[in-house]
Amino acid sequence: IDDASDGDTKLLTMSTSAKFYPFLQELAFIRPIRFLSPHSFKHGDGSGAYSTNSRDPRWGTLKGADNEDVVCQGIYDFAGTGPFRF
Repeated sequence: IDDASDGDTKLLTMSTSAKFYPFLQELAFIRPIRFLSPHSFKHGDGSGAYSTNSRDPRWGTLKGADNEDVVCQGIYDFAGTGPFRF
């Protein structure tokens, strides 16, 4: 990866120095952390990262980097359409 940026548009852009076919496949694997629509968050788009986030609720409450508590809320709604929902 040569560059990765999110800017102000909620769009993640990654640039690579060469074609690498497994890159997209690797991003598509289900992992503990997923790329989700902001509308999947507990209180929708504009939710706060500390109070309404997609972290596993079994994690409970975590201490943030700036000592603010992070309350793990989980995913509120399904992501995807048709047979591609989880």
